[in-house]
Amino acid sequence: MGEPRTGIVITGWSAVSQFGIGRAAFADGIRHGRTPDDRGVPDFDPRAALGKKNTRSMDRATGLALVALRELETTPADTTGVVLGTTLGSVPDMVDFTRASLTGARPFHVNPGQFPNVVMNRTAAQCAIWYGLKGPNATVATGQVAGLSALAYARRVLAAGRARQMVCGAAEARTDARSWLASNREGDSRQPHGEGAVMLMVCQDEALPPLARVVAVESRVCRDGDIRGALAGCVTDMLARADVRPAEITRIEPSAGHHPEQERDCLRALLGDSRISPLSTVDRLGDTGAVSALFQIGSALTVPGTVLITSVERDGIVACALLTINHR
Repeated sequence: MGEPRTGIVITGWSAVSQFGIGRAAFADGIRHGRTPDDRGVPDFDPRAALGKKNTRSMDRATGLALVALRELETTPADTTGVVLGTTLGSVPDMVDFTRASLTGARPFHVNPGQFPNVVMNRTAAQCAIWYGLKGPNATVATGQVAGLSALAYARRVLAAGRARQMVCGAAEARTDARSWLASNREGDSRQPHGEGAVMLMVCQDEALPPLARVVAVESRVCRDGDIRGALAGCVTDMLARADVRPAEITRIEPSAGHHPEQERDCLRALLGDSRISPLSTVDRLGDTGAVSALFQIGSALTVPGTVLITSVERDGIVACALLTINHR
């Protein structure tokens, strides 16, 4: 699906990752090619990071998102919206809540205080409540490509004039329940699970000076198993609509998560091998689920140029984005 031609820019970003809290820690880790020993965010505790008020039953993914948004230094505004990507929401709370309903004396003998964490848009709602962001609020659940889905959604909201700026992000927690679900669905995962959160501030392209311009975002669904063909069509159509020649792309950041061989084969055939990043964010940070594509964008933001981001979800969704990164 193609997106509106209206351009948007990234004016700020933040990250909570295995490299630490803040975009500076993430950028430093990427520039120096480090691979953390632990796939979790070091020493992270929501109550310690955010205070004891309203955090007693907070799920970990929401805590990661709130800290990342705090680092973005947003100001309360009626015209600022939020769109976050997710895979399944808080998997541990869903599992515990469902177990209690099935094993209790009555199906309704469950902890009502846990129910808000079961709702998939809990994290996006908490981001808006904590920081007074009263614009449109949405959650997109497209797994590995969720970061690009959120970016496309933000682009549509801004093009329609529904908000002046949008917080576009994703959060994913590393938990035993998430790992168990993944291993039972697809066998041993190619990469260990990681976690983190990334937040971008995006607005219409009249804002200057931006960190980057989002030239185009494209996605489609592969229904016949031909991931390579679907991704090739997605990238080719996006470049044609954006009127960008393949030679103008200076760097390619593949997701390298699900179907990595088909993804890289497609990119090599279309654009050659020399511009493909040899070490992906998945190789460095593990499978970070819905945050993966935004970690790719965070990595791209560390070096100026025209960057192609590609992402492939295991169920056949493919997406790509083209960004022009400014020298800052």
